Amino acid sequence: MATAKAAEAVSSSKKVVRKKKVEIDSIEVPDTIVKRASANSISDYVKANKKAYDNAACYSTVMQSLQKSDFDLYPKKGQKSVLPKAVYERWMALCQQHGMLPMNATWETKAGKNYCHFSGKKQNRHITYAGLCCYRWTENQPILPYMAVHVYESTPFISFFQAFHYAQAKYLHFTNHNFTSITKGLAYSAAGASIISTNLLLGLGIKLLFMPTATGKTSANLAIHKTGTTISRIDAMVRKLGFTTPEMCFDYQDVKGIYYYNTKESDLKKLREVGLKKKLMHVPELKDLLWSDWAKIYVQKRITKAWLLEYYDEVMKARGLK
Repeated sequence: MATAKAAEAVSSSKKVVRKKKVEIDSIEVPDTIVKRASANSISDYVKANKKAYDNAACYSTVMQSLQKSDFDLYPKKGQKSVLPKAVYERWMALCQQHGMLPMNATWETKAGKNYCHFSGKKQNRHITYAGLCCYRWTENQPILPYMAVHVYESTPFISFFQAFHYAQAKYLHFTNHNFTSITKGLAYSAAGASIISTNLLLGLGIKLLFMPTATGKTSANLAIHKTGTTISRIDAMVRKLGFTTPEMCFDYQDVKGIYYYNTKESDLKKLREVGLKKKLMHVPELKDLLWSDWAKIYVQKRITKAWLLEYYDEVMKARGLK
């Protein structure tokens, strides 16, 4: 079975060297992966303490016992995995290295099927839930991890959190049954206000909650985060910086008449323009989440609201957008 360290070694010889930029639109996705894409990605196949929960929605039957269970994750019965072994190993390793998969997790590929095993015992429930989601996507929405890995490997000088943010915003249809509020269309933030996924604060919130420090600790392990949904805890990390709902989200008039989730591109374009005018930390287009300029906000040791706003303005002006 592989761990992050082992998978890094296994996949390093197969991955694209991150030196020369490859245009995102030129990344080819195998038809088997495209066809497997689900409209909702909520059907799960999992054993919790050896009891099978097949076709469960969002692990709802085991959510209350995340910290009491050992998990075995596997493909749908009679169905082989379509995510290639090398990509699967790289994805799982990256998720683990960035705090979104328990450190005790192992994974393997046998007879064309990708498996994962980890224990939620003595683990933070948010990290456990994030890990369940990260595996689920490899089976029900494999285009998401496939593109996240390839975008990350093909785009020099970006953070994996940027590629992760982009892939979710490109391929997830709604936030229900996922651990973040990033979605393809318009969605609710934890405060119930409206937000779209070209908001840089969404990706930053994930990093602030999950990314381990040099000592291996994460904010998710703080006592303050032991309750509430994972989405609300990500939201709390951004609010801790001092951002308020009006500074992060749209008001009612901005989104009046616009349907949630599978939002039309014309509506999203309008909202991106509104977000830019209101300085809601938006970027003009989805692919702009991958500007190398934004990598700095993921490695800055001391992040403050003032610094973020100043740096955002600096980047946008340099790009001729202010």
